[in-house]
Amino acid sequence: MINDLNNNIISDKFSNIFQKYNWKQINCCNGSFFFNRNGIIADYYLSISYKNERLFLECVVDMDFPESIIIDIYKLMNKINDKSHDGYFTFDEQTKNIKYKDSVIFADKLSNTSLYDILDFNLSIVNELVESFTLSIHKLIYTETTVEEMSQLMFVKALGHA
Repeated sequence: MINDLNNNIISDKFSNIFQKYNWKQINCCNGSFFFNRNGIIADYYLSISYKNERLFLECVVDMDFPESIIIDIYKLMNKINDKSHDGYFTFDEQTKNIKYKDSVIFADKLSNTSLYDILDFNLSIVNELVESFTLSIHKLIYTETTVEEMSQLMFVKALGHA
C-alpha cells in the first residue's frame, strides 16, 4: 500500500485535494509527506504517513502567544478533545507548538477512489478544527472571551465533527 500511497499523493488527482485546502507540498521522505500553508494568524505544517494499515495525519499550528495563556490553551484543548470524535490536540512544551493528530485505519487493499475520499474527508476535518482552534486562541489573547465560551463557539461551527 505504501508504494501506491507514494504514487497517489504525487498524482494530479490527489494534488487537487491538497490545493483545495491550500496545502503546498514541501517534502517527501521515507513514505511521509510534508505540507505547509501560511495563514493570517498562524502557519500550519501537515505530515501524512502510512504504517500498519493506518494513515496518520499530524498538523502543527505555529503561532506566537503569551506564556500567560498556556493554561487557557490546555483548558481549551481538554474541552475540545473531550467533545471531538475525530483527532486530538496536544501541546509540545519544548517547541511551544500546538499539534492536532488523527489517524485512520483501513484495509491494505484500498482503492484509489476510497483513499481519495478518506484524504478529502479527513483534510476537511483537520482544516475546520485546526482553524477554529487557532481563531479561538487568537480571541483568547485579544478579547475577554473565556475558554468555555470559545469551546462552545468552536463546536457550533464544527457541527457534525464533534
